Amino acid sequence: AGLDQIRNATRGRPTPRVGFLEWHGPLFTGGHWIPDMLQIANTIYPMAASGDRSKAITDEEFIDLDLDCILVGPCGFSLDRALRDTIAMWKTKPWWRELRAVKEGRVFALDGNSYYARPGPRLLQGTAIMAACVHGEEVAKELGETLAPSSGYVRVTLDMYVDEED
Repeated sequence: AGLDQIRNATRGRPTPRVGFLEWHGPLFTGGHWIPDMLQIANTIYPMAASGDRSKAITDEEFIDLDLDCILVGPCGFSLDRALRDTIAMWKTKPWWRELRAVKEGRVFALDGNSYYARPGPRLLQGTAIMAACVHGEEVAKELGETLAPSSGYVRVTLDMYVDEED
């Protein structure tokens, strides 16, 4: 029932190009079940196909994707760590601040350990979280806190990067 809820909530909405970073140094794509999750969440995921393994990509390859939205869910790490690592990219990868998704505030830190790192029932919530991040507050409300817990993600806004520089 949960997968149908996600499909119904996102049906008819624009289908953005979304990136999922499983790691940031070096950059690693989300593989395995991540492409399927993003497809259910009504996105285009140009970084891997269903069943592909996670793989390293160059900074240039990532930049060239020109993504609408970026999800950062480091394998095995909490939301707090994902947020710290995402904010750190502002300093460690100068090109990060030039990305359209970053400039437009469409970057999200995700609780990779709880919702993406291993197969299991929480992948359903992880898929709903992806849909909520990508498609916005209306979809998040429609899916509800049980299916798309707000404790599993944080939008990384420009002011969060700037505050880190002080």
